[in-house]
Amino acid sequence: MKYAIETITPQRAKQMLDMMPRNRSPRHEHIKKMADDMDRGAWEMNGAGIVFDESGALVDGQHRLLACVMADVAFTTLVIDGVCQKALATIDTGKARTFGDSLVFDGVTRYRNETASAVRHILAVSENVSIQALSNTSNARLSEFSKTISMDRLRGCIEIAAPAKVYAATAPMAAIIYYTRHDAKAPAFVESMAFGAGLSRDHPILRFREWVSRSRQSKKMIRADERFNALCACWNGFVLDRTCKRVLPASRPSIL
Repeated sequence: MKYAIETITPQRAKQMLDMMPRNRSPRHEHIKKMADDMDRGAWEMNGAGIVFDESGALVDGQHRLLACVMADVAFTTLVIDGVCQKALATIDTGKARTFGDSLVFDGVTRYRNETASAVRHILAVSENVSIQALSNTSNARLSEFSKTISMDRLRGCIEIAAPAKVYAATAPMAAIIYYTRHDAKAPAFVESMAFGAGLSRDHPILRFREWVSRSRQSKKMIRADERFNALCACWNGFVLDRTCKRVLPASRPSIL
C-alpha cells in the first residue's frame, strides 16, 4: 500500500471518478456543502483520503471528487493506493461527526450540542434566514462563522438559558440572550419560563408555556422555526411588558 499528499485539480478528479467501477448514488446535498467549502477556501485536509484498491479502482472519495468538479477548485488531500479487498468493508462505517462533536476540540465539553445549535440560530439571525434553510450547513461553515462571534459570551448565555429547557429549548433561548440589548432581564425571563409562578393570564411567558404544553398533549411536533419565532415574540413581549394574545407570529420578529 502506498500513500502520498496530492493536489487534485478538477480535471484530475474527473479522471479518478472514471476509475470507479460501481457508482454509488451520490448525496447531492453533501456534495454541495463540500463544494461550497472548497469555493470559499474553507476546505481543510483532515486525514480522510482518496482510496484506490489493489486493482486501481476508486473505492472511497467519490463525494470529495464530485465536489471538486462542482466547485471547479483544486484541493489537497491524502491519496492511498493498493488497499486490500478485505479492508474495503470497513470504509465509511463510522458515524459522521457533527459540529457539536467538533466543538470538543475547541474546549467545549459542557452543552456542546446546545452550543452548536445556538451557533446555527445566531447564523440564521445574522443572515436573516430560517433555521430550516441552514439544516444542511456544513461543519466547516459553522466553524468559520463561530470564529466571528464571542464563543465565551455564548457559553455564558447557554448557562443562563439551560434552566428553562423544559419549555424554551436552550439553543434558541441562548441565541436570543446573545443578541438582545436587554440581557440583564434574561435571568428573570428564564426563571419565569422554568417555573411559571405569578404570571397573569395574558402574560407572554404563560401563553408560550401553554402553547408548548398543548402541542405536547396533542403530540404535535413544533418545528424549529416555529419555536424560535414564538420565543422571539415572547421575549419581546416580556421586555416591553406587553400582554400576548397570539403566540406564533407570522414571521420572526427582530430581537429587542
